[in-house]
Amino acid sequence: MKKILLSALYLFIGVAAYSQQPTQNSGQQMPKISAELLKKIEAEPDPVKMEKMYKELAKDYDDQQFGFLFFRMTERFARAGNTSKMMEYYNKVDSFNRKATYSIAVQSLAVANPKDAEPLLKEMTVSQKPKPKVNGPVKPVFSRNYQTTCALYTQTLLKNGKDKQAYDYISGLIAEQGTDSPILNEAYIQVLLQTRRYAEALPVMEKEVVAMTVSPETKAKFKEVFLKVNGANADFSAYENKLIQGMETSLAAKVAEKAVKVAAADFVLTDLSGHKVALKDLRGKVVVLDFWATWCGPCKASFPGMQKAVNKYKNDPNVKFYFVHTMDKTADPTADARKYITENNYSFDVLMDFRNKETQSSAVAKSFGIKAIPTKIIIDADGFVRFNTVGAHPDANTAVMEISAMIEFLKKGS
Repeated sequence: MKKILLSALYLFIGVAAYSQQPTQNSGQQMPKISAELLKKIEAEPDPVKMEKMYKELAKDYDDQQFGFLFFRMTERFARAGNTSKMMEYYNKVDSFNRKATYSIAVQSLAVANPKDAEPLLKEMTVSQKPKPKVNGPVKPVFSRNYQTTCALYTQTLLKNGKDKQAYDYISGLIAEQGTDSPILNEAYIQVLLQTRRYAEALPVMEKEVVAMTVSPETKAKFKEVFLKVNGANADFSAYENKLIQGMETSLAAKVAEKAVKVAAADFVLTDLSGHKVALKDLRGKVVVLDFWATWCGPCKASFPGMQKAVNKYKNDPNVKFYFVHTMDKTADPTADARKYITENNYSFDVLMDFRNKETQSSAVAKSFGIKAIPTKIIIDADGFVRFNTVGAHPDANTAVMEISAMIEFLKKGS
């Protein structure tokens, strides 16, 4: 979750910084630095070397031209745990991007230097907390960004050995906001486990497991916590089966809410062997289209779960999976896709949605309105798109349950 937030902020800052126009000195116009040179500096992973490169150029160029580089240097020094340098370059960031840059930098600093990050995060939890409206609801709406900051502050307190303070803080937040936030619940569970409050942790963990928002790290500790609370001889299997039933019931309700009905765009694509596959020939089947690419990390991370789903339905003639390789970036995308699938022993039927060299778009992905991958399109037997899901669940078993719930919903003719 935190990675998604950071990625979104990086994109926002990058676009804003590069959209700015270099200014002129009052006396004379400075020479313009090339974009290639800036990118070379930004690509340098060592912040000390990056700073040296910047200082050499700063002799001949106006600071206004460095734009996005100051964000990069702020974040790189934060990752290195160098608070003073982080702040030095943060102060060079333009005012429009400063707030977002600070948020990203402090979150990075929390990993490398939790001692210095703690007071900065504490201040952020205060400044970001929304105020209730005068004539509005009693409880204000707590943003995801605010909850992420609060969770990170809690984790930083734990890293700094302040377990009691961490417990008092996060338990106060939970009392105030309830247990509807997976972000806060994850931090709450970490505190409860570190302070050995297992009986208090178990129902929170159970809630996250049933809601399928639990992290893989927390899920791995679930059985251990259950046995600590209920005794070493307690029947965890029976307890787990009961939870699975609850998960399936919860999933069925969520699936019904998310279902849509839009006519699917017809297409004809070739597989890795050059055979053509037409969507119109698949009428009568539930079709799962998983749009992916070899350059997409989240796509590949989702494949172990998708392989389990394929295996589950491999003998069902009314369900068909296709993995649509799209938005390619290599000279020979077919060979690239074949190599990846073969080397990782996936039994996937891959279709090639080639990128048009002139429009730079992939026709089938575009026809389904896909802007990010992985995206899964689930089509019913009558040729209607019923589900459109973006992203992938990190837990393979949960991913299988999610995709299965959608398939079973459509097999029932819902």
